[in-house]
Amino acid sequence: MLETFRKYTISMIAVLVVVFVGLVFFGAGSSNLGIGAPVVLEAYGQKFNQRQLKKFEERHTRLITRLSISAPGDTQALGEYARILAGGSGLEPTSNNFVVNRLTLQKAMTDFGLQASTPEVESFIKEKLFWQDSGFNVVAYDDFVKVEMGALGATVKNLNELVAEVICLMKLKEILSAGIEVSRDLTEDDMLSAQQRITYQLLSYPITGFKDKPMPTEEEIKTKWEETKSNYLSEPKRKVTYVLAAPDYDSIVKSKEASSEKPDAIEAEGAAPPTEENGCQEPAEQPAEQPAEQPAEQPAEQPAEQPAEQP
Repeated sequence: MLETFRKYTISMIAVLVVVFVGLVFFGAGSSNLGIGAPVVLEAYGQKFNQRQLKKFEERHTRLITRLSISAPGDTQALGEYARILAGGSGLEPTSNNFVVNRLTLQKAMTDFGLQASTPEVESFIKEKLFWQDSGFNVVAYDDFVKVEMGALGATVKNLNELVAEVICLMKLKEILSAGIEVSRDLTEDDMLSAQQRITYQLLSYPITGFKDKPMPTEEEIKTKWEETKSNYLSEPKRKVTYVLAAPDYDSIVKSKEASSEKPDAIEAEGAAPPTEENGCQEPAEQPAEQPAEQPAEQPAEQPAEQPAEQP
C-alpha cells in the first residue's frame, strides 16, 4: 500500500489540488448564490431577493419579540415601534410592509438628521427595558444577551441598532406632532373600529335532492312559460272617474228674480210706521197748522219767456 502511494505521489497531489480548487470555487459560488437570485422587493434604491428580505426582516422581528417578552421593564415604546413598522394598507401585516416601513424610518432619520448617541442607547436599555425594582437588572440583561440573542444569532450591535431606531422614532413623532392636537372624535372612532367584532353564521342547505333531479330542457321551459306568462304579462289598464253636469237655466233665472224681489220687500217693511205697544206710543209730531184750502187749479200755461234781467 505504501509502495503504491509512493509510486503515484505526483498523481495524488494533482488530484488533491484539483479537488481543493473545485471546493474553493464551488463553495464561493454557493455562498454568493443570493446575488443572482431574482429581486422580490425594491424600495428607496435598495433591492432585496427572497433570502435578503427574509434575513432583513426575520432577525429584527424575532429580536423585538424576544425583547418584549424577556425585558422586565417598560416596553411600551418598543411595542409602538413594532406596531408602526408592521402596519400596512392590507388587512394583515406582511414582511414587505415591515421592510418598507423600516426603510422609510431609516430614510426619515437621515432626512431629519436624527440619531441616537451611545449614552442614549445605554440609558434606554438600562432605565427602560431592564429597569426593575428601582435599578438596572444586570442578571436579566446578561441572560437575554447570552441565551435569547445567542439563539437568534444576534449580537449586542443588533440590539443597539434596534434601540437606536426606537429612540429616533420617538424623536420623529415629537417633530411631526409639534403643535398638532389629536382629535378626540378620530381617536374614539379608531378605538371603536379596533374593538369591533363581527359575527356571522353559516347556513348550509342540502343540495343532494336538487342534484338528483334532471334539469328541464329548453322545450319544457318554453312550454311552462307559455302556460304561465299570462300571470306575468298583462295589458295596461287605467281607471278614469268623471262627472257630467248641465246647468238648469230656468232655476238660475228664478233664483235671480227672487233675490231681486227680496231687497224691495225688505225696504218696504223698513218704511212701515212702528206699531203701538200697550197704548204707550206717542203720536209723531204734526205740523201746527195746515193750510185750510189748497188751490184747486194750477195755471195751465206759463209764460214762454222770462225777462232776461230784473229791474
